[in-house]
Amino acid sequence: MNKVKLRKNIIFYAFIMITQLLLLKIILVYSPSKNDNADKKKELSLNNNLNKMDNLTLNYVLDKTTDLSWNSVSLQEKLIESNHIPTIVVGLMISRNVKLSRLNSFIQSWERLYPGFILKGMLVVGKEGYADDLVSNYTTVLDIHENVDEGKTFHWLEKAITLFEQDHPLNGIVKMDTDCAVNWTEFGAKIIPRLKPNFYLGRINTFEICGGGNHCPPRGCIEFNKNGCWTYMSGGWYALNLNIVKQLTQCEYAKEHLSGFEDLMVGNWIQHCLISDVNVFNVHNGEFFCHDYDVLDENIQHMSWTNLNCKR
Repeated sequence: MNKVKLRKNIIFYAFIMITQLLLLKIILVYSPSKNDNADKKKELSLNNNLNKMDNLTLNYVLDKTTDLSWNSVSLQEKLIESNHIPTIVVGLMISRNVKLSRLNSFIQSWERLYPGFILKGMLVVGKEGYADDLVSNYTTVLDIHENVDEGKTFHWLEKAITLFEQDHPLNGIVKMDTDCAVNWTEFGAKIIPRLKPNFYLGRINTFEICGGGNHCPPRGCIEFNKNGCWTYMSGGWYALNLNIVKQLTQCEYAKEHLSGFEDLMVGNWIQHCLISDVNVFNVHNGEFFCHDYDVLDENIQHMSWTNLNCKR
């Protein structure tokens, strides 16, 4: 009787032990690791924080963080989808005679997350100026002949509209020349938080700077108003809010007046197309960009910005 009872006890405890071992194996195989749990908690925390942040707060977070995950593609996608951050699309105007070695310093600064915004960029060239050695994912060949003052800027603006993946009131399009360089970190930290919708950003060219001719803005004008005042930006670098660009590219006056000093024509288009509530934002050469070919080189991003002597 005792042997039978002992046998039953052995079988019972053996069953319990086997069951526990199987259960432990299942837990080890199917349960997420601590790292997985930590990643999920981090992602959940990130999503929750993004939902709560306003743009100004997000600017400061992006400016201070050193976590490499903030520069990951997945984070950029989350920011785009959540409409928490604007996109700035740069068109670098080039031609066949551009020094290809100089383009690397520009391209390396694109497709990145900066404080407060995401930067994209394109090399912009007309089809006759196109060369095989310019083949790149960053090259946009416009369906026009290569030119300086016959509509290249307008056609770039048309193309740039298609490059945005999300709506944001501060989305912007940049026209930029190769004799100019931009400190995008400074731009994000100091300019983005101060932007308003319908911005037109750059170094203002006044009646005097323009040369004082009939083609120039009226004397004393540094803004747009119903009294005939208008202005335009220096051609090395300027930015237009996406909302303004959409209106310009649909405006018949702009389409019929493509020839001329194109940077000046942009201001002229805005005035004649009766675009209202334009927020002119004047910045000085050397503030976050440098328009002076003589002081630029391929390592512009690594130079001390405060030591640049930008003359234009």
